Amino acid sequence: MGRALRTGEWIILGIAALGIPALFMIRRQDVPVATDQISVGEWQNRDGLDFQYLNAGTERQMVVFLPGDRESAIGSPLVVVGSAGSRLFHGVTIGEDDFPELIPYAKAGYVVIGFSSSGPLEADRPSGEEIFEATKAFLLASGGVLDAKKAIDFAVEDLKVDQDHIFIAGHSSAGTLALQTAMTDSRIRATAAFAPVVGVKEHLGDTAGLLENEVSGFREWLVSSDPINNVSKIKTPVFLFHAKDDPIVSSAQTDRFWSQLKVIQPKSTFDEVETGGHYDSMISRGIDSAIHFFNQNRD
Repeated sequence: MGRALRTGEWIILGIAALGIPALFMIRRQDVPVATDQISVGEWQNRDGLDFQYLNAGTERQMVVFLPGDRESAIGSPLVVVGSAGSRLFHGVTIGEDDFPELIPYAKAGYVVIGFSSSGPLEADRPSGEEIFEATKAFLLASGGVLDAKKAIDFAVEDLKVDQDHIFIAGHSSAGTLALQTAMTDSRIRATAAFAPVVGVKEHLGDTAGLLENEVSGFREWLVSSDPINNVSKIKTPVFLFHAKDDPIVSSAQTDRFWSQLKVIQPKSTFDEVETGGHYDSMISRGIDSAIHFFNQNRD
């Protein structure tokens, strides 16, 4: 059912027979499945920080970084960060490629949970049917929102973090997810979104129409969760970050979103930089600024 995908170190999702353009590059990853059965991996160390993976069977669900020793989670503030790399109609698995986005928050004194989103594409050469099945799983998790809530639940119930200081951050598609989670989870105190896709339907183009026709509920999900059309639902101040020279996500779209957000959430901040592209600008400047924003919202 449709032509197979091109493969390599990066997978470019472009299936001519399905009318799906190559909008994003997706990292090849293992595949998570949402489940309540969580097993805890061995503690490891990276950059002087203890971390461990949390798995569901053989499938990776989350990674936890601690700001200090094994007891340091208790009473500490929390940042949850979704794995980036989705094309906004399927999920993606957390992995070491995400660590540069996680470690700075832990070094700043936060417990950090990076989490997978449901419905990643399993095969190296997925068929159209596999893409639609991944989209269905993605929708069952409300586009990853339920995965974010699950990460917060684990942190509160098992790690005993400070329930009054819970934050969410994300880059690109995970920035979109951070905004969507901030619409529905009142436990979140503030949100950071780096180069988020804030107009999902516009960004997907013809792909949105295809999925609306093939996957039950996709149209309704877009209507209820597309950030550009649901700004009034966002419950937290937002640190919004974007580089003008981003070649992947439109900064003009972010400008339009900001014109609404600053009215709805006046304690929000928009840091727009001239250069740095889609990713490097976040690493070099964005995360440090987000940490400062989160610290301000701890008062």
